[in-house]
Amino acid sequence: MQYPRFLPDLNLWFSWHTERGTLPAEVSGMNFAEICRYFGVPAWKPVKAWTRKSGSVAVEESGTPQERAVRYRVGHKEFTAKWILGPDGDWWQSEYPVKTAEDLTLFRALTEEESIIPAPDLLAAAVTMLGESGVPALQLPSKPFARLLLEMVGYSEGLFILMEGEDELPGMMKAAEERYAGQVKAVVEACRGIAGVRFAYSPDNLDASFISSAHFEAYMLEGYRAAADILHGEGYIHTVHAGGPVGSLLDLVKDSGIDCIAGICGPPQGDTPLPEARRKAGPDLVLWGGLAQDFFMPSVEEDDFITALAKAETESDSRCIIGIADHVPVEASLERIKKAASFPF
Repeated sequence: MQYPRFLPDLNLWFSWHTERGTLPAEVSGMNFAEICRYFGVPAWKPVKAWTRKSGSVAVEESGTPQERAVRYRVGHKEFTAKWILGPDGDWWQSEYPVKTAEDLTLFRALTEEESIIPAPDLLAAAVTMLGESGVPALQLPSKPFARLLLEMVGYSEGLFILMEGEDELPGMMKAAEERYAGQVKAVVEACRGIAGVRFAYSPDNLDASFISSAHFEAYMLEGYRAAADILHGEGYIHTVHAGGPVGSLLDLVKDSGIDCIAGICGPPQGDTPLPEARRKAGPDLVLWGGLAQDFFMPSVEEDDFITALAKAETESDSRCIIGIADHVPVEASLERIKKAASFPF
């Protein structure tokens, strides 16, 4: 297929400003598709067309304007996760529910007993809203190991917890991956027949600072291959999110069945400029990124921004989608987004 030449992910920017009523005057009152047309870019939108049902694990959510909490109960034991409102207005997870290797029983119970309830009407509605300029994507559930790191144990103490639980981890992850494949199949089959959806999107945050090559090979590689068989059989292009340094994983990613990596970038944000990523990933993987978020901030000199655009153009190839790694920052300059959209990539 013909990939968009420049495709920024505006979803976080749009939701952040919409929730706070701070959309700039130029686009105030516009919906997501209208704002993308204003910028002159395709409307990329992953759609979570499913919900989770937690089974016997009791899940209770609570919150204030400054703090949110989720409490899980397995039998007589309670686990707590908390988020606080950061200085940039984003929610930062300040407490993770799995605090010791023994607490991995929560993850085991969740993945053993929960189910995914497809909601294809949500995807169909998004396709209609986006219109002809839209690039809708079926958002998949997070991979079990990515979910374990991101939601359950965290990136600071989490790796030590996994080391303590390394004896039970292989069996637990194998069982979780088998159930995950069934969930992907159920969602894909439920959304079959919705025209205009070419992409499936996994928000797995492949960050080699925390996911080692050994972990990827042991707990993610075969699962991606199984998902690829399902997704390719339905005609989907499987795109996976990378939220930081990813260079050391690309040798494995290229053999995983993943079709596109979103968030590829060199310093200061990532570790792999587009030419280096192409050498590591081989000729077939679609690389999406090349522009660090920093260059879209008003604090960065205009000349540096223009230089970054020109560099991305010269370093990319026909299987690159130039984009802002890993999403448009909430303080991005509107004029710079428009300039990037009109740049002769």
